[in-house]
Parts: sequence; C-alpha cells; structure tokens
Amino acid sequence: MLVSIGVPVDDIVAERHAMQHWVVGKTASRSILGSLNDMVFQLQVGLTHFPDRTLLAHSLWLAKTPMKVIEYGTPDRATAAAFATHRALSAARSE
Repeated sequence: MLVSIGVPVDDIVAERHAMQHWVVGKTASRSILGSLNDMVFQLQVGLTHFPDRTLLAHSLWLAKTPMKVIEYGTPDRATAAAFATHRALSAARSE
C-alpha cells in the first residue's frame, strides 16, 4: 500500500520496524470513529459491487476518499505528506 502511494522503501522498512509493538485503544474522537465507520461501509459496498478487485485495489480506492477530519484531504495524500514531513524533520535534525 505505502509503495503504491509513493512512500520510499526505506521509510516503509522503518515504519514496519516501529510497528512491531502496538496497542489498541479507545478513541476520544467521535469524528474519527464516524470516519472509520464510513470507510467500513464503503469497503462493504466495494467488496459487494467489485468482487474481482484485489484488497490492494480496494485500499487504494478507499485512500482517495475525502475526509472531513483531515480537512477534506484524502488519506493517501495525508499519509504521503506525513512520511515526507517526518523525513524532512529527521534530515534537519541530522544536519
């Protein structure tokens, strides 16, 4: 997924390493919960109407969905921007 939206492989490797330990918790934001529920509904519709699509294709399709919680940006662009920002900040710290 991350390769498909243009995230550099080195960043993906670092992210996978950082995600080895994780915790699931309750959200304090009803907006986030609503957005997640919308995504679940859209995926259910997509799986029903486009059963031949791969899960990656469904993921990329969902990633183009504008979301209010990110100022009507799309998850794919927000993710790529977050990785680019992290990369830029890391580079600035090492100078």
